[in-house]
Amino acid sequence: MRKGNIVSSLIIIALGVFMIMEARNMHSGFGGGLSPGVFPTLIGYAFAVLGAIQLAWEFVPRLKSQEEVNWPEGEWRKKVLYMMGGILVYMSIIEVVGFGLATLLLVIWALKVLSSYKWRVKIGLGVLVAGVCTLVFQVLLDVKLPVGWFGI
Repeated sequence: MRKGNIVSSLIIIALGVFMIMEARNMHSGFGGGLSPGVFPTLIGYAFAVLGAIQLAWEFVPRLKSQEEVNWPEGEWRKKVLYMMGGILVYMSIIEVVGFGLATLLLVIWALKVLSSYKWRVKIGLGVLVAGVCTLVFQVLLDVKLPVGWFGI
């Protein structure tokens, strides 16, 4: 797997460099205001840096406890399957109930599966995450989110 990780990190670095070079053709100067190339430039730098971190990480010696696990066993296998099921349900209900409510339910489900928090904490965190996600995507980024039957 180490060889595959090295190759994938080199591809990610190359993709980041390619994005940076192509974004320069979009006149992405930071000095005179935002232009169409600013976001691709930032994403390109992020790809290049994260690819370099992944590449460097491959040359750090691994401890026995850090070796890869093929598939979780016992209780963790159930948790992985429950989470996969939760994501599938999320994808199937988001158009019906809307982004906010579907995200609230997914976060509560994830916290139920993965944590031992009290129900009021799970619900509170669900409301917080769903609210922040809705605020970021709908208000700040002006992304049209599914509102579902309830208009939420």
